[in-house]
Amino acid sequence: AAALTALAALALDPASPHADGDMATALDAELGRRALRRVRKQLEGASLEAIAAIDAAAFRADLVALAGAIAVDRNGGDLRAALVALVQRTRPEARPADGDDLTHLVDADAAASRLLARVTGAWCERMTREI
Repeated sequence: AAALTALAALALDPASPHADGDMATALDAELGRRALRRVRKQLEGASLEAIAAIDAAAFRADLVALAGAIAVDRNGGDLRAALVALVQRTRPEARPADGDDLTHLVDADAAASRLLARVTGAWCERMTREI
């Protein structure tokens, strides 16, 4: 969250206190003016306060779930295997046997829950169109 806020501050308001400090200095040195202009263009209309309020853990879980959904969809992957892999990122000891109920494991993992919700939503939307 600190890196995202520092990046947004550099792009939107370099005079902001968020644009100061080691993180912002490192980002500024690594990115350069062109990259910061592109970031500024992408953040057009967003406020620094709104970006600072982003829940980084929820954003990360959504991003991981999206990547999982794309992988399952493009590769004809196994949803169960994807859910177990996501759970095992934070709980490596979780080793459900084939046929075991995954409900409690998926419910306890934000990325796995979001993946299941995304896949279920896409399936329902597809079924609605086909009816």
